[in-house]
Amino acid sequence: MVFQDDGGRKDADEMMESDEQQAADQDEIIAVVPLDDVLDGRVNIRDLVAGAGPSQDSDDGGEMSDQEIDEEDIEPPSDDAVLKLEGLHLKDVFSLDAFGCKWLASGSEDDTALLLDMQGDMNTPVLKITEHNDSVAYVRFNAKGTLLATGDMSGKIIITALGDLSRRCVIDDCADLEWLTWHTSKDILFAGGADGMVWMWLISGDGVAQSKVFASGAGVACTVGVVLPDEKRLLTGYADGSVRIWNLRDGTDICTQVPSPCTSADVHNSLALGVVGCQSGIAVMLNTDNGKIIRVLQPQKTGGDEKKDEEADEDMEVNNSVETVRLCQDHPWVAVGTNSGLLSIFDINTGIERHKCDHEGFTVVKCLFRKTADGGVHILSSCLDGAIRIWDARDGEPVKVLSGAGAEIFDVITVEHEASVKVVTACEGGVIRVFDA
Repeated sequence: MVFQDDGGRKDADEMMESDEQQAADQDEIIAVVPLDDVLDGRVNIRDLVAGAGPSQDSDDGGEMSDQEIDEEDIEPPSDDAVLKLEGLHLKDVFSLDAFGCKWLASGSEDDTALLLDMQGDMNTPVLKITEHNDSVAYVRFNAKGTLLATGDMSGKIIITALGDLSRRCVIDDCADLEWLTWHTSKDILFAGGADGMVWMWLISGDGVAQSKVFASGAGVACTVGVVLPDEKRLLTGYADGSVRIWNLRDGTDICTQVPSPCTSADVHNSLALGVVGCQSGIAVMLNTDNGKIIRVLQPQKTGGDEKKDEEADEDMEVNNSVETVRLCQDHPWVAVGTNSGLLSIFDINTGIERHKCDHEGFTVVKCLFRKTADGGVHILSSCLDGAIRIWDARDGEPVKVLSGAGAEIFDVITVEHEASVKVVTACEGGVIRVFDA
């Protein structure tokens, strides 16, 4: 009997433990689904598991999901602009140019260009040019500040005389405008098109007095163009990686080849030196007298970037494209900015990367060197995160960050007047911002 009593208690205990285990197991069951539904793909096990988590009412709680975070609690980026021009353009502002501290011009996705008087009420445009057919991607003042050229993406160019704000002429020769620039001293306008043609127009008091075409013969887009400091030649780069230096008088050219499509270019004011940025993430230094390649500059990537290169070389060629190149006119330096968020400063004599300025992965749209009052040199970079970053070009250390409330920046210029320096940005949403540098 004793043996039987002990056995009975053991059986009862085991039954209770079994019931408790089953109850616990029931609590851990997410869902009961037919096996055929899983095999046929009608039910996804991962979705079931992902949907099972701690109850919002549980005592120990759980981490708040992204959807539960109140967006109002996220502090928006600051806006350091001393002047914010809103409502003048209805869409993104793509291009800016200034003449001295008097005129400011802007071009926008809303198919208009504006002329503003920086010495007057900048909230009221002096002139609004509304005859364009497409986004106004280029606005340029001539060297004397007497003419304004505005060009849209369809190729239509309007020349305005600033003396009486009258239209000097309309040019419809160029197809799908890629770039637009004036001669450095004469009233001669240059433009490159998607068909590979490079146009040159002599603008007189009556309109276009003469025109000339420089044809590469390849039929690929002419993506960049810069007038050389001797004012007699023009450096152009193309989508097939060819670079040509044209003699403006007789139309002859020197041609060289870089590894990938040309995306940006700059030339030195006193040296026979040019630099061309490429879609593949390199910059090529050229001798502008003979067209020969001097050296290739390769911004050094981080370890993570190198790993990505191994995984997707073709994608990285586009994702690491050089967006801007700039030669320092007073020191042997060249800056190279990419759409992967790197700004590298190289020594032009050795090709060594002196400094690397990180932009946290945001595209570096444009960079500019400028002298400081104490004799130093700063480099200013604009970025798609809406910030203007100012760096000490000598050591690559950050000096200042000017925040533009997170609005993407598409162009930037500096306006200097005596000891004052203003930074003007073309932003998304039709906004123009002015900062104190």
